[in-house]
Amino acid sequence: MTIVPHASDTSRSELIFLPEDGSLVAIDGGFAMRTPSNPGYWWGNALRFDRPPAAGDFARWTALFRRYVQAVQPASRHMAFGWSGDRAGAIEPFVAAGFSYFETIALALQRSDPVAAPWPDREAVPAPIGHDEWPALQALLIDTRDPWHDEAGYTEFIARRIDHWRLLESRGQGRWFAIRRSGAPVAALGVFAEAERGPDGRRIGRFQHVATHPSARRRGFAGVLVAHASRHAFERLDVDTLLIVADENDAARRVYEACGYRIASRDRGLERASAVGADDPG
Repeated sequence: MTIVPHASDTSRSELIFLPEDGSLVAIDGGFAMRTPSNPGYWWGNALRFDRPPAAGDFARWTALFRRYVQAVQPASRHMAFGWSGDRAGAIEPFVAAGFSYFETIALALQRSDPVAAPWPDREAVPAPIGHDEWPALQALLIDTRDPWHDEAGYTEFIARRIDHWRLLESRGQGRWFAIRRSGAPVAALGVFAEAERGPDGRRIGRFQHVATHPSARRRGFAGVLVAHASRHAFERLDVDTLLIVADENDAARRVYEACGYRIASRDRGLERASAVGADDPG
C-alpha cells in the first residue's frame, strides 16, 4: 500500500480503490492518481493538492493534469482536482471555464465509538452479495446513479469498479452487503479497508455507494446496512477509523449521524467532463 506523507484520511481512503495498474505520482504540492484500466473513472484519474487553488493556479493545475494524466492516457478526457480544508480558494477561473465546484464532508466513526443499531424491520436482514448477484448489484447502482451520468458511460465505469471490488473481497479487504426483496437487492453498500496499517498505526476503512432503489426508500434500510457494515469493518476488517463521504446537505447524512458518525473533515473539488482548451479563460 502506498501512503502519501501528510495525506488526509479521505485521501488515504481513496487509495484503497486504486487498481493494480494504478499509479501514484508526486507532483508540486500534491499527487496525481492514474487508473489506466478505467480512464473514465474521474476520481481515480485526478490530482489532489495539499491546499486550495491560489491566483494563477488555473493555468498551473490544468497544465499539470495534461502532463501527468492526459499525456499518459488520452482516454481520460475529463479534469478533476481535489483538496481538503475549510477554504474554497481561487475557484473563479475554474468555474468560468465550466468546472463544477463541490464540497463534501467526511464523516468518521472510530473503533472505540458505539455503533447505533436502527432496525425498523425484522425482515431487513443484511447479507453479503453472493457470486451470482453481481449483475443485480450492477443494475441497482446504474438505476440509482446521479442523473448527470449517461447510462452507457456509467455502465462501463461500474463494471470496471465491480471487477476491482471483487478483487479486494478476494483479498479479505472488504465486502458488499445487501437487503433483498423478492430475491433481488434493493439496498446495498460496500465497505473496504486499507491492506495494512499506515505509519500512524491506524487502518482506514471507507464505504462505497450506499444505494437504495426508489421503491425501497424511507424504510430505514440504509441505516440498517451502515450499522451492520460498520460492525463488520471493526470486527472483521480490523479497521480503526471508518469513513463515509457525503454532500454537506445530503439527506443521507442524517442516516449516517444516527448510526454514530460525526464530521471529521471537509473536502472540496473541481471537475469537468472535458479537457481545458485554448479558448478557456485563465
